[in-house]
Amino acid sequence: VFQPESRFNDLDDWHFAEVAASIGGAGERVTTRAELTAALERAVARRGTFSLIEVMLPRGVTSDTLARFVAGFKSARERLAKG
Repeated sequence: VFQPESRFNDLDDWHFAEVAASIGGAGERVTTRAELTAALERAVARRGTFSLIEVMLPRGVTSDTLARFVAGFKSARERLAKG
């Protein structure tokens, strides 16, 4: 988001959701809002254990809130650079 042209965010597929089971929790990977809703419902229903929901987003997708934050950050950085 801060430097979309950079490749430091090009990470391998770590399958974070799978880690949850190895430490006593439940993990799910979701790719749609419907899957997220269902995963959240299952997480609430599982009392006494933790849940990890790995949300997969397409590259470049950001929320409006994050976009505003980044724009403000970049603006402040430019002002500081100008002195």
